[in-house]
Amino acid sequence: MKSIKPIIASLLLLASVIVFGQVNTQQNDPSLLKEIESLKSDVRWIKFDLQMQAGKIQQLEDSLKKLTHQQLSDTSVQSNAKQKSKGQETTDDNLYLKNNIGRGEYLQLSDGSLWQVESLDRLNCSLWLSSSDVKVVNSNRCLSGLMIINVDESSSNSVCAKRIK
Repeated sequence: MKSIKPIIASLLLLASVIVFGQVNTQQNDPSLLKEIESLKSDVRWIKFDLQMQAGKIQQLEDSLKKLTHQQLSDTSVQSNAKQKSKGQETTDDNLYLKNNIGRGEYLQLSDGSLWQVESLDRLNCSLWLSSSDVKVVNSNRCLSGLMIINVDESSSNSVCAKRIK
């Protein structure tokens, strides 16, 4: 791809031509017309390059989604932990965060349980680190009735979550 400075200068020239009127091909300098055609070509290449980059970004997002689903699948197979009944406070005081999956979308705890974090709380736990001590407690604030508290965090330390495994 061409250097960005000449392209910007060319775009400014093209913009001034547009602002000050149409180019009359019979009265203008042929070098100016050649420059305008070059600018049009540059604009087409920039457009093409942006479309290619947008396509690559979409591919990366799709790959991230596939990896997240694969990781969820892998953690489900590896876990042999017993299911705890919904609505009861966890009695295990030694729980810690084993995996933070999908930027806080899912949390896997040391007992093998897998939790889906409510969408409004995902940002709060997106940066929680593995091995952080956590507690699962009852909460009237949460739709699921359960809250995961990160005891190692001083701010943004609690999220509502639903146990899915």
